[in-house]
Amino acid sequence: MIFFGANDACLPGQSQHVPLDGYCECLKSLCLHPSVTTHNPSIILVTPAPVDEYQMMVSDALKGYTTPQRTAANTKMYADACRGIGEELNLPVVDLWGAFMRKAGWREGEPLIGSIDVARNEVLQNLLRDGLHFNPEGYRLMYNEVMKVIRERIPDQSPERLPFVYPPWERAPA
Repeated sequence: MIFFGANDACLPGQSQHVPLDGYCECLKSLCLHPSVTTHNPSIILVTPAPVDEYQMMVSDALKGYTTPQRTAANTKMYADACRGIGEELNLPVVDLWGAFMRKAGWREGEPLIGSIDVARNEVLQNLLRDGLHFNPEGYRLMYNEVMKVIRERIPDQSPERLPFVYPPWERAPA
């Protein structure tokens, strides 16, 4: 799994910011690098999850920031780019951004949930502990989405189909 983009999606001027075209180039480069492709791995891309600007405002202030570090709209661009690269390279994508937003009740074309310009969304806030990092419910949603993609796109890698490396305990030598 290749899961990055949340930090890259910081706003320009922040130390972790990576311009969108650089993010795309790096993601493609990782997927297509000869050191990777020679092993023929099953690669899964994971989009960044959405951010909640209300929670981010509080956590950023506690860290001494006086301006926003991330926005819902900017993070969406990185999630869209990740999905696009997955489609272009025919790789499975765990669309965390979409899963979180669907759970929060967002519909395509509506103002972005998580944006400071839209009313707070309790469902999204209950998936994130600080507007960026997941809480247990967010990790549960991520796990379910990862397992769904594995079972649909790489079924031979689903846990129930993987062979045991060691014998079960009752057959192991004493």
